[in-house]
Amino acid sequence: MRLKKEYIFIIFLLGILFISGCGGEVETTTEGYYGCFSGDTTMIDAYFYEYAPLSSSDSPYQAGEEIDIEVILENKMPEDIDAGDVKVRLKGDSAIDSIFSGAKLVSSGELFGIDKDTCTVAEEEVELGPIVYEQDLTTEITKEIAGLYCYDHDVEIHGFLYFTEETSDVGNNLPAGSNPPSGVQVTMIEQNLIDVNDDTAEMRIKIYIANVGTGTIVESLDECFEYRELGYRETLHMEVDTAYEDSDCDQDIRLGTDDRMEIITCEITGIDPDNLGPQASEMTITLSEFAYEDEIASVDIWLEP
Repeated sequence: MRLKKEYIFIIFLLGILFISGCGGEVETTTEGYYGCFSGDTTMIDAYFYEYAPLSSSDSPYQAGEEIDIEVILENKMPEDIDAGDVKVRLKGDSAIDSIFSGAKLVSSGELFGIDKDTCTVAEEEVELGPIVYEQDLTTEITKEIAGLYCYDHDVEIHGFLYFTEETSDVGNNLPAGSNPPSGVQVTMIEQNLIDVNDDTAEMRIKIYIANVGTGTIVESLDECFEYRELGYRETLHMEVDTAYEDSDCDQDIRLGTDDRMEIITCEITGIDPDNLGPQASEMTITLSEFAYEDEIASVDIWLEP
């Protein structure tokens, strides 16, 4: 009987450990509004297809030979990205006609959103070639194939405000998973307590916006891949929706040239002073009126006479 009790106790402990372990995994993968790729700083992944171009010193191309160029696009958002909202092109020598001819600037088809249950990402293939090396060769050489992609898609952040006069009632304004996978994010939300004056109430908030990715915010898709002077300022538009319609938070934003961030201070007015408390109230911040340009990791190809 004693052995049986000890056996049951061990099974019970193993069960607790199993449940605890599973609970931790679920929390880290599904926490927040955005689950699968929350925290990522790229909304779209772009990379050259493994065999187009072929990157192998054992299989060099020859001058005049057509070189297939394909880019794979992956949308990590839960919603579709419309056809034409992503542009892709080659850059460097591979985009100069006197060196490589045939390079194209291409707009993508529709990029389907992720499967929210499995986090499966759909792929879209974009053909930027074939390209042909146009110069004379006397020996084997290596050439870099590099590219850029640019997309236009609003960034929607889901946070919380606490309409309260008590410090202890204020919870997390920006929990993990509030930002979608994006180079442009809200990095912090700070709120004051409600200021009640007679029959009116208002609250001041701070919203920290930054380009945390490796790419550049440009004015629109039409401005992608254009030359930008030193000291270029990244700009976008912000709209804030809360339980109360009156605020001065909707505004155009210019990020700093060095830190690529901006802190917006604004005020929500028209708050009902008879409806205060510790409950979390949803807020949505939409960043729009910009496109995002980023680089595609380059690959090397070999050419021989």
